[in-house]
Amino acid sequence: MGTGIELLEQSERVVPLLPEDAEFLSKALKFVVIPSSGSAADQTFFSVNPEQWVGHFTLPSGSIVRITPKIPTATVLRMLAYAFLRWHEPFLRPEEVEYETDSLLFEPLVRLFNELVTARTRKGLVQDYVRHEENLTVVRGKFIFREHIQKNAGYPNRAFCRFFENTVDVPDNQIICRTLRVLLSNSPWTRRTEHDLIANLHQFEAVSDVYPRSLHLGVHHYHRLNEDYAVIHQLCALFLASSSISESVGSFPFKGFLLDMNKLFEKFVEQAFVTVGKRLRLDIRAQKQELLADGDFVATIQPDIIVSSFGTIKAIVDAKYKRDAVGPQNSDIFQVVAYGTALRCLNTYLVYPETELAPEGTMQVRNSQIVVNTKRFAVSGADCVEAAEECVRIVLQKVARTETVSPVGTVRTWGDYGRDSSRAASLSDSSLFSTKAFTEISDCGSKLR
Repeated sequence: MGTGIELLEQSERVVPLLPEDAEFLSKALKFVVIPSSGSAADQTFFSVNPEQWVGHFTLPSGSIVRITPKIPTATVLRMLAYAFLRWHEPFLRPEEVEYETDSLLFEPLVRLFNELVTARTRKGLVQDYVRHEENLTVVRGKFIFREHIQKNAGYPNRAFCRFFENTVDVPDNQIICRTLRVLLSNSPWTRRTEHDLIANLHQFEAVSDVYPRSLHLGVHHYHRLNEDYAVIHQLCALFLASSSISESVGSFPFKGFLLDMNKLFEKFVEQAFVTVGKRLRLDIRAQKQELLADGDFVATIQPDIIVSSFGTIKAIVDAKYKRDAVGPQNSDIFQVVAYGTALRCLNTYLVYPETELAPEGTMQVRNSQIVVNTKRFAVSGADCVEAAEECVRIVLQKVARTETVSPVGTVRTWGDYGRDSSRAASLSDSSLFSTKAFTEISDCGSKLR
């Protein structure tokens, strides 16, 4: 495989490009492309910054562009497996994550995909009964009289029938077949990987090649006969999503795989909170849309993560995959403060990779009880999953013990209210809510005693 053009995530690099290649990078992929001094033959030098994108793709001129992540590639694979594969542990143990310097970013995952598909084809592809309604020259299955009269008037040699056929041409296999074709069309893979893709595709000759938009990912029912398809379909979803660019590409053809590291880090953080939250019996909601304001204009917010316990929001978390060496940017602080205000939550967190943020800190917003905390996730090592879950465990255990504001007042234990009503009254003076609300809660606590 040729060297092509080498870029580094979120870094500028001066490279020679043809005009059509520069236009493709700038308009289709939205990279930062700035003309630079110098030229070579019919090429001009440009400063190119791929921003948060990593992966590989083919330029209109045929050159291959490879974008290397700024964190170890093996770590990116672990993050992908953790975020997208429900059963990631058996497949990406530290000693099994390999990355060759001459291979592309997705190569190890494509090899894993090949191994899983090969193992399944050796057992035989899953089959199911598919319903057909067709005009036939013989009666097969059930003869449909009404449709026969409508479609076959004057054709005595035809019969409109409904029948069921046991076939491998079912959605479970169509997804894999389409993914194999997409992977083969986005070479260059290493010779071994390409050979395995071709061999696997031959096993799907009886399966229709369905356009990706017609595939129904995530709505499959898995049982004992197709349970091994679950991991394969998750990899299919990852490959199909990474091989497509948004509709803004328009007439620019795209061949390759690009991964948005911003979205990957968000998914990685979400999965860590969901996993640890279940263990601690906390309610974790990811990407849930909420109202920001009431009135004539509807404004909504969508925090990355909302942590709740017994209906009370305990913390709001937002993941940021960008360099903030001197501290969080004002826009990020304003964002989580707005989240906390709208959802009546005092504890907010901005989570960064350890490579992007200076030491952690805490910020008390003036004239408000909202606190903005910054946390760092260690994502550079082989233990990135374990390190992330440990960081989340510390955060969740802390917020679970914290007294927070709920839509009906400050949450305390009922015993505290019954034993010390004067304490409830004094607390109400510093709260966002009225004394009446605390009095009612205190009275209710006394009655429960």
